[in-house]
Amino acid sequence: DDPWRAFRMSFQIFQSVILDHEDGIRFFSTAEKINKVSTTLTYRVSTGYLGDTILPDIFLGYDPEGYWVANPAVTYAPPWSEKITLSLIGAIYGGHNKFKSLGLFDEKDSVFLKLRYQF
Repeated sequence: DDPWRAFRMSFQIFQSVILDHEDGIRFFSTAEKINKVSTTLTYRVSTGYLGDTILPDIFLGYDPEGYWVANPAVTYAPPWSEKITLSLIGAIYGGHNKFKSLGLFDEKDSVFLKLRYQF
């Protein structure tokens, strides 16, 4: 394959700021204290191989409070049909508190196979 193959990359920062923050505000469901500023960082990288028939992709998310997510995926797009794709996708979550941020999904890791037909 082409050694100069392009990689698509994206980095984002999401911040939530409560301007009129009071120390006593808490989540209703868990009684956890709500921070004045919360931040989440995301990174995605993808490329293609073998004439863009094999398309690897990974998405990573991180919350500095100790939560993370990784979504690796690989897609096969057969050269004989532009209407069909077959993808193997993973969703892996981590965090120390399952009632806050990305930790809400901590026990919901999954791997799935997706067949897509477009018409």
